[in-house]
Amino acid sequence: MPRTVIKIANRRAYTGKAEYNANSRFPNSDRPFGDPTMGVKRTLIRPKPEKERRGYNVPALTTEELWRLANQNINERGRVQG
Repeated sequence: MPRTVIKIANRRAYTGKAEYNANSRFPNSDRPFGDPTMGVKRTLIRPKPEKERRGYNVPALTTEELWRLANQNINERGRVQG
């Protein structure tokens, strides 16, 4: 499915550079605490600052240039169809 291809292609780990601890949860002020059984998201996931992220190296499956071109192609195709 196209959405699965997009999720896989956006992973920077394929270039040999990966990171963990890159996002954190923050309270969503637009959604006050209500009925917990309703499944309303009361937190938002936001990227952490660069200094708090932890990076590590993995074997590269593709070059940085090819990864960038693939994501650029996906973004251009999405604009036309959307």
